[in-house]
Amino acid sequence: MTKPQRSLIFFTLTLAFFIVAPAIVLLSQGYLFDFKNLRLVQAGGVFIKTSPESVIISIQPQTGGKSKTLQSKTSLLGSGGTLIKNLLPQKYIVSVKPTTQEEISWEKELEVNPLQVTKATRIIFPVLKPEIASSTILAMPSLIIIPENNRKMFLYTNTMGKIFRHENATSTLLVDTKTITGFPRNESISKIIPSSSGKSFLALSKTNGVVFSETQGTFLASSFFKLFLQTEKNNLSQTRFVWHENNDNILFALTSKNNYFFDLEKQEYAVFYNKKIIALSEEYFVDEQGIIYHFDYSNENSIRELLNTGLETQNASIKNLGKNNFLLKNNENEIYFFDETKKEKIADGVEKIIVSEDNSRLAYFNKDDSVFIYFLEDVFDDLLYKKGEALSLGVSNNINNIYFAHFNWQIVTISEKNAMIVEIDKRMPVNKYKINLGKISNTINFEDQTLIWLEDNVLKSAKILP
Repeated sequence: MTKPQRSLIFFTLTLAFFIVAPAIVLLSQGYLFDFKNLRLVQAGGVFIKTSPESVIISIQPQTGGKSKTLQSKTSLLGSGGTLIKNLLPQKYIVSVKPTTQEEISWEKELEVNPLQVTKATRIIFPVLKPEIASSTILAMPSLIIIPENNRKMFLYTNTMGKIFRHENATSTLLVDTKTITGFPRNESISKIIPSSSGKSFLALSKTNGVVFSETQGTFLASSFFKLFLQTEKNNLSQTRFVWHENNDNILFALTSKNNYFFDLEKQEYAVFYNKKIIALSEEYFVDEQGIIYHFDYSNENSIRELLNTGLETQNASIKNLGKNNFLLKNNENEIYFFDETKKEKIADGVEKIIVSEDNSRLAYFNKDDSVFIYFLEDVFDDLLYKKGEALSLGVSNNINNIYFAHFNWQIVTISEKNAMIVEIDKRMPVNKYKINLGKISNTINFEDQTLIWLEDNVLKSAKILP
């Protein structure tokens, strides 16, 4: 090889080094060349995690161009999600399909930013055709009540004046009003007020009722409340009854003047507050001037004012969110949030409201069957949701119940014939999935991904989420 040839090779390799080496360095630092705009840009990525785990992922630039398709990654330890790297900063249309259900998919517009990974880790695909288990309960229910803190059981009555508890696939007769001396023979039970566990309840007819306690027995309401009714010159229908949140033997009776507690175990009662109460929950109540108080029913001197809501209403419900934060729904179906420093109206025209178990957010639907999420505190997951941020999840027709699911990142709405799974994500579009279940007379519970409902007197259940 001649000297000029060696020199040519040397200079060629040197030139190649100075061209390739910076490119390798830039690539290692996350840079890509954007051929469309003829410039170097820092790349980003997308991270996808789903349930079930086996999916096909397709990603395509929103402006068009070549799409990229890949299979989700799994390991011996299960799915850790799939990271798609080296993406130009821009918006992408990402589609995900489970390998086991070709008729269902998830789609979202995701924006990729330089040196950042955009996450979508709350993707869940429901079971569109679930297996439905059935069992027949004793009689056609005329009234069904589900305790607030024990949704694995429910109370129901029939037209013969009997009250049953259904739990663990078994119906148990608790009360037969026809055998209770003094109970009107021509009246049926029209209302049941259960304790939070369902172990005690007050069942009312037009003029009388029954007090039931699993530990204390059964009492005719007119006899049990006789002295109270005579003192107040009141009747049962004019009294608002509320069970203590954590004690199945304490029942509160709220009137327009005085407010009493009844101790079923000690067989005694007393006044604990002598002004009208419009809402009571746990250790808190609201009077008609809108003032929230903390109280101990057994100690009249323990009542102390917490905050003034500035709302005057005749009827309301209240929920304590902790740290002196409260939700209040008034008789005009308006929802308010209160703390020690501010009052905020969340919504009006609300049909039903639920709060997540961690008190981080609430869900509600209105008369138009529109579903909304409201964040009660800052929540950071795939995205940051600020305290006070509200999301509209669209419309689900003829809603009669609503639940949180999948770590509070999905909403389950129940209508007369189907369940709708709706994701909580402010990026568009909002993914929804309808599951046809047949007639749903009454929703009993949604727990462990399983929906339980009644179709007439047949109790049914189906696992609708993986």
